[in-house]
Amino acid sequence: MKKNYWTILGLTSILFSIIALTTGPLFNANAYGSVPKGKSSDCLKHIFEAEETYGIPSGLLLAISLVESGQNGSPHPYALNLNGRSVYSSNIQHASQQIRLKNGKVRPNISVGCMQLQVSYHKKHFQPLDRILEPSANVDYAARFLSSLYRQTKSWPRAVKRYNGGSAQQVNKYVCKVHAHLHTLNTKSASVLRHEPCGKNRAPFISAETKRAFKANPSNMN
Repeated sequence: MKKNYWTILGLTSILFSIIALTTGPLFNANAYGSVPKGKSSDCLKHIFEAEETYGIPSGLLLAISLVESGQNGSPHPYALNLNGRSVYSSNIQHASQQIRLKNGKVRPNISVGCMQLQVSYHKKHFQPLDRILEPSANVDYAARFLSSLYRQTKSWPRAVKRYNGGSAQQVNKYVCKVHAHLHTLNTKSASVLRHEPCGKNRAPFISAETKRAFKANPSNMN
């Protein structure tokens, strides 16, 4: 009986060891725990906080995020632009895997997150680099960057243009897209970009969820 007991105990221990090895990653697959799926609210709450913290006109940072990472009328926390190709990762783990090439080097010409930060240009400000994908860090840095551009240029249109970069034609088209989103949000802040020669463009689609969140934000100017 005693021999059978120890035999059973040994087999049980082996069985639990196998279970632990095969199921362990489900509980600790990576630094992000259960890896929840990204939601637009992950961007929105930090955008509203950053606009107020850094004195950015209400809705301007949101409008930029909609142009940059918008999917179905809402900003996406794990949106990627891979050399001009848009990818919407379902979670931060998948997005993180796209930042680097197989040799471990940072992928060239990739922009990420709610505010689509250019990784190669801004990477020195994020340690470890994966933090650039965290909505709070991504949005806060983008807001500080935009604010610094405004202080340098004394103009929100010029700050928005420099945020995006590119040729004169590209940045003019970009600022008009941002203005169209601001106008669709029905915010007085659209006036900060109204002097740009944008002409009449069809109103961009903004999701009901994003509009509700904007209107519910106590710091907006409406």
